[in-house]
Amino acid sequence: MHRPFLLKKEKKVQCTVHVPKNMVVFAMEGKIFSEPSEFTVHIGNNVHILDYFGSYLSHSFSPNCIIDGFNVIAIKDIIPGDILTYDFNKTEVNMAKPFIYQGVLIRGLIKTVTCKKAYETTYNYSDYRK
Repeated sequence: MHRPFLLKKEKKVQCTVHVPKNMVVFAMEGKIFSEPSEFTVHIGNNVHILDYFGSYLSHSFSPNCIIDGFNVIAIKDIIPGDILTYDFNKTEVNMAKPFIYQGVLIRGLIKTVTCKKAYETTYNYSDYRK
């Protein structure tokens, strides 16, 4: 878990080195859970990881990273001092603690359920959470 090029500053993760676009910034490691918590990162179907730095990645609508399995990948050039961000609404599923950011509800992807009987119907969970 030794990653000297990352700093946790005030509940955020700051990178101390240049990371070119499309490169892995770091690989997350830690305990795996089947349910999300406030501090886990969604990395697969019913798979959430509790990683020390992953827990403090910030949300952004213009992120500099994406989550791809265990990897945090730069989607823009990251320069020393940049805070690492990703879009929670494009990666997380069934967030344990949704929040409002710039007037937008951040709750992760909307999961759908498909029922197959005589025909296939898709239901949107958000329709039933009101």
